[in-house]
Amino acid sequence: KIENYKLDGVLNQDHAYQIGMRRLMKYLHQRLGHNTTTELDALVYEYGDRILLTDDIPGNKTVSCLVVDMVTTGIETVFTVSEQLDWTFENPRAILRYQNGSASGLLEATFVGDYQLSVPWQAAFDEIMLNDPSIEPPRLVFCNSTRGIYDAIFEEIAPQADGTCQVTARQYSDLFYQYDDATYPGDAA
Repeated sequence: KIENYKLDGVLNQDHAYQIGMRRLMKYLHQRLGHNTTTELDALVYEYGDRILLTDDIPGNKTVSCLVVDMVTTGIETVFTVSEQLDWTFENPRAILRYQNGSASGLLEATFVGDYQLSVPWQAAFDEIMLNDPSIEPPRLVFCNSTRGIYDAIFEEIAPQADGTCQVTARQYSDLFYQYDDATYPGDAA
């Protein structure tokens, strides 16, 4: 299938190629769409923001909190968080939303204390900045889960009359953006 697509205002052949390849990668690889209703929490996001979705989270066994301290020793990191953790959860897991908007995978959590948990060290933990008043600390979701997470991009956030938001999101993958720094390989003449 061939698509003609007009890019008004794009005068650089490399930029036109990058935009076209991003569209092509989405046509080839973007298969999942997500629709859900949530509380007003969705209003803190905007069109194009990246989010995490799961099949079994959120549920009635979820604690959302801020990371207030962290200590890495060897192959594990201990996080101290702002909310008391419920260690009665059957399968305790943690998901960390980093300060750049990306997120960790589903991490196995180990008991350290009511406000502390230990998870396997990740290289991205080294980028976390704490105690900087201009940057919000990372968020940690403590939950019970047996499933993985899905990356998605907001397409629509529609507030409803009953105080909820209807959310539409599309699958996210790094594959879609692999040509964002590419140069046009052909002859533009």
